[in-house]
Amino acid sequence: MEKAEKLIADVISQIEDWKGEDLTYERWPDFFMWNCNWTVSVNGKKYFVKIPGEKSELFFNRDHIHEACVIAADSGVGPAVPYYLKNSGVEISEWLENYSGLKTDKWIFQHRFKEKFLFKSLDLLMKLHNSGQELSNKKNIFDQIRDLSTIMDKNSTFEIRERPYLENLVNRIEEAISTNGGMDLKPCINNICERWSWDFMWNESEQDLKIVDYEWASMNDVCSDLATLSTSAMLYDDHDKELVEYYFGELNEFQFARFKLFKILVLIKSCFFMSILDKFRPAAFDYIRSYGWKMARLRNLLHDPRTENWIWSVKNQKGFDNWKGYPIA
Repeated sequence: MEKAEKLIADVISQIEDWKGEDLTYERWPDFFMWNCNWTVSVNGKKYFVKIPGEKSELFFNRDHIHEACVIAADSGVGPAVPYYLKNSGVEISEWLENYSGLKTDKWIFQHRFKEKFLFKSLDLLMKLHNSGQELSNKKNIFDQIRDLSTIMDKNSTFEIRERPYLENLVNRIEEAISTNGGMDLKPCINNICERWSWDFMWNESEQDLKIVDYEWASMNDVCSDLATLSTSAMLYDDHDKELVEYYFGELNEFQFARFKLFKILVLIKSCFFMSILDKFRPAAFDYIRSYGWKMARLRNLLHDPRTENWIWSVKNQKGFDNWKGYPIA
């Protein structure tokens, strides 16, 4: 019996409700980066089993993940989570039958679809953000970036050429945001896959959307989730304006600039994360390719001539409201 199969057999043996029942199990695709995933069928009812992957303890607290999954399930945002093995961090959720991951073209070209998937996804995020619940994990986007930076140093990952500049940019953005209103912390997922989203699951016949995977979930600024959605779907300015206006009910220069700064933060975090995963290679996945995609998107934003103005306008909102234009000094 292979190591992975021994793990799932051990999990199954710990679930009292499953003992003596008609049971089969199957390995879920192995390209996921921080879990060893299985599907288990018990008397015809299917479950999804997440076994913590190698080195995932560097990034995640499994109790925090489970707490976020329960809040999402209670809010109607995620699947039910009937079992959790606290000693090992194994989580077992109900299988989302007839659901499949949203391909990101349904966000980019949402107006081709009657469902308006971008708006539908924003509605679901809004439902989680406004659930009134509070997560134990209080690490915001700035904390997460600094944690990743520390892990990079401790494990001698490959050196990102722009890292000193990027870390200084993070500090400047944090100062700008803190100066003008700070962050209104809400439960956020902070993680959306790229190209084909396995975090947003769609059931065509039921016309129902669910969010799964809460590894990065924490109390964060809602712009972190909006920016993560935008960068994952590779949205352009026109999409971004539509996104911001739909979520906040209006489009103003300050909120748009603030959102764009969070896109930079999300991409910096993603690049740091991929450089660490490339060191350990916990799964059959091309981490450097993913790093390259994320860095290309980040550099595109960094070279945008509006970036410095976004920082200035967020830090100096009152002055910006009185005079629309680039700062003279």
